Amino acid sequence: MKRGLLFSFLLVACMFVQAQSERVSDAVGDYISCDIRGNIYVVNGASLVKLDPFGSKLANYEDFLLGDISSIDSDNPLKIMLFYRDAGKIVFLDDKLTVIGEPLDLFAQNLQNVTLATYSTDNKIWLYDEVAKDLVAVDFHLNVISRNHLTISDLNPSQFLSLQEKKLVLVNTDAVLFFDAFGTYLNSYPVVSDTPIQVVGDRIYYTHDGIMMFYLCSQLWGSSLVFHSGTRQVLATSDYYYYLDKDRQLYRHTVYIQVK
Repeated sequence: MKRGLLFSFLLVACMFVQAQSERVSDAVGDYISCDIRGNIYVVNGASLVKLDPFGSKLANYEDFLLGDISSIDSDNPLKIMLFYRDAGKIVFLDDKLTVIGEPLDLFAQNLQNVTLATYSTDNKIWLYDEVAKDLVAVDFHLNVISRNHLTISDLNPSQFLSLQEKKLVLVNTDAVLFFDAFGTYLNSYPVVSDTPIQVVGDRIYYTHDGIMMFYLCSQLWGSSLVFHSGTRQVLATSDYYYYLDKDRQLYRHTVYIQVK
């Protein structure tokens, strides 16, 4: 027993973590997203670039007539959703970043006050109505399926996510709010982020004052990891961390364990 413990101690003592950051693309962006295959999407105003996990360019898309891309939902790499808040439009793209069908016109369907949108795993489009304070589920013809009024005080969300676990997330100024697949409020966590967040399992990845942070929802605690001074946004994939630095340049951060 003692010999086993000694061996385990020596093994741990000979292991150390190395970290390395490298710029993986010349693409610059306002924010980034990823899909389940590990591809990275860089949004810069009206332009979108798709990169493989090593930074090689796979495709690009832009439509300057619609203005800047307000948000991207890239969980499903075969059906990527772009939301254009100012134009009141939603566009779907395939894995080559080719437009699928015609843009959906929110204004034409009297959905005038939508400030956030996301695409759920059960093929619904969820919208946030800023004036009514409603979560609105619509189909692909923008017919309203359900409407949930929120009575949460001081609600001023900046981001709307749909998770694989069939949950919805609103990022408010002082907390991250979770809802079930029907838009019913579940709980919230005291996370304050300067940039778009990412939810992976029970972890919330975000940045605050230029530092990457994560919050472990199941245990109600958080931690931080400094990649680069002035980090703008961080994404975690199964293999790497990606981040935008203060100059909006994209880096890949590798953490691995080496045994000596």
